[in-house]
Amino acid sequence: MLPALLIVHLLSLAAGAGVSVAGGIVGPYAATATPEGRRLLWAIQTKLSRVGSAAIVLLWITGLWMLFAKFGGFGGLPATFQVKLAFVVLITLAIGVLHVLMARSNRTGVQPSPAVMATLGLAIGVSLIFVVIFAVLTFG
Repeated sequence: MLPALLIVHLLSLAAGAGVSVAGGIVGPYAATATPEGRRLLWAIQTKLSRVGSAAIVLLWITGLWMLFAKFGGFGGLPATFQVKLAFVVLITLAIGVLHVLMARSNRTGVQPSPAVMATLGLAIGVSLIFVVIFAVLTFG
């Protein structure tokens, strides 16, 4: 069972990373696009966001499942795991803020500040790098 969970976990990580990179590419174009182009790019961002949300949910489920199945919980893991977990929480919170901003935009028709969106995207991307680094330091 653990190998299957790890496979789903790593595929979810790949999907989330792909969404992060794609969002970083699409976002700047949306900021300078015509209104029609912006609507199209916003639709792409919305679909990417859904993939990213599914990925983070699967990462939490498989990560916690593996943590308890293999290690019996949080106890006994090195500090590097706590650092990894802090970056995972940061990513999750940033994704939550993005969803709130996107839902507000879809409701009002006013797009969020490109600077705020870029900052959140950068925070997610950089945090993702640290998650991988600290996962490797923790689990080898």
